[in-house]
Amino acid sequence: MTEGAEQSRSRTIVQIVVGVVVLVILFGFVLPLFIDYELVFEAMRSLEPWQIATLLALALIRLPIESSLYTSCIPGLSFGGGLRSYLASNTVADLAPPPADLAVRFGMYKTLGVGTEAAGVGIILSGFFSIGARLVLPVIALLLVVATGPADETTWVLMLLGAGALLGGGTLIFLILRSEQFTYRVGSWVGRVAERVAERLGREVDAENLGTLATGFRGRLIGTLRSRWPHASLAVIGSHVMGYSILLASMRFVGISAEQIDAVDLLVAYAIVRLITLIPITPGGIGVAAAGYIIILGAGQDQALSNLIGAASFITRIFVWLVPLLIGIVPLLGWRRRMRVSEPESETAE
Repeated sequence: MTEGAEQSRSRTIVQIVVGVVVLVILFGFVLPLFIDYELVFEAMRSLEPWQIATLLALALIRLPIESSLYTSCIPGLSFGGGLRSYLASNTVADLAPPPADLAVRFGMYKTLGVGTEAAGVGIILSGFFSIGARLVLPVIALLLVVATGPADETTWVLMLLGAGALLGGGTLIFLILRSEQFTYRVGSWVGRVAERVAERLGREVDAENLGTLATGFRGRLIGTLRSRWPHASLAVIGSHVMGYSILLASMRFVGISAEQIDAVDLLVAYAIVRLITLIPITPGGIGVAAAGYIIILGAGQDQALSNLIGAASFITRIFVWLVPLLIGIVPLLGWRRRMRVSEPESETAE
C-alpha cells in the first residue's frame, strides 16, 4: 500500500469514528433531552397507507429532478446515464466518507463515453449549483419571514450569517472562474482526491493532470456555465422544492398543523438545516437534521410538539435519504459488474 493510500485510509477511519461518535452523542444524549423515542416511533407508525404512498411518490419524482443537474452540466449526457450516475454516486456518498463518490462519478462518466474534460466541467459546475443553492436558500427564506411579518433579533442574525455564507461562496466561484492559478489548485485537489479514492477501491481514474486540464478547459467551463445555467438552476430549485414538499407533507401527516408551524417558518428551518448538513458529519445528515429541526422549530414548545417534529424529521430522512440510497445500489452494482467484465477483455486485447 502506498503512502498516499495509507493516509487516505487513515482519514477514512477517522471520519468513520467521528461520525459514529456524533451519532452516539446525538441519539444518546442530545435528542433525548427534547423527545421521547417511544412516542416518536408511535407517531411514525400512525401514518396511513395513502400517506406513505404519497411520500414515496414524491421521493420517486424527486430523483430524476435531482439527477437532471448532472445532465444539465454535461451536454450530451443522456437522461438515463445522468440518473444512473446520480443514484450510484449518491449511494456511495451516503455509505462511504467523502469524497468517495467522485471516483464513482468519474468512472461512470468514462463508461458512458464522457471525456475527462467534460466530466471535470460537469462535476465542478454541479458542485457550484448544489452548494450555491444551499447558500442562497436561507437568505430567501429569511427574506420571506421579514416580508410576511415582523422579524426578531434572531432572524436578522441568521439572515446576516446566511448573507455572509453566500458572499463567501460567491467569492470562491468568482476566483475559480477568474483566476487561472486558483482553478489549477482546485483541479489538482479534485484529481488527487479522485485518484486516492479510486486506488483504495482498486480502480484507476485518469485524473493525474486534472489541475492542468482545469486551466485548459476554463473556457469550456465558462461557456457551459453561460449556456446551461438556466437548466442547472431549474434542477436545483426543483430538487429543493421536492425536498421541502416531503418535509411539509411529513409534518402535516404526523399531525402538526399550520397554526403550530406555518409553511414559511418551516422553510426557514429547512434552509438552515440544509446549510448545516452541507458538512457530511453523519450519513445523510441523520440525527443532525432531526436535532436541527427540533431545536429551531420546537425550542420553548411542549415536548408533544417536539416529538412530532422528531417523527416528521425521521420520516423525511427515510424518503430523501434511505429510499434513494437503496435504489442507487442497483446501478452501482451494475456498473461495478461491467467494470469487472471489461477488465479481462482489456487485458486480453493487450
